[in-house]
Amino acid sequence: SPIELSGLFKLFQRASSAERTGQKGWGIGLTLVKGIVEAHGGSISVKSETGNGTTFTVELPIQTHPKKAKGDA
Repeated sequence: SPIELSGLFKLFQRASSAERTGQKGWGIGLTLVKGIVEAHGGSISVKSETGNGTTFTVELPIQTHPKKAKGDA
């Protein structure tokens, strides 16, 4: 549902369908994925349709020149 989608990336949030089916989990996976994607300058989105499934889209920037870490020559 749209209400569940809005909280999907929140820490310890689980979909009601996962709880109904007894699927185990802590509700940290999508929060972790979002943090990693955003740390790399990207974004993550989700679309879901009842009966058609759920699609997650991850977009990451293409970096043509790697940044040098402090202290690198």
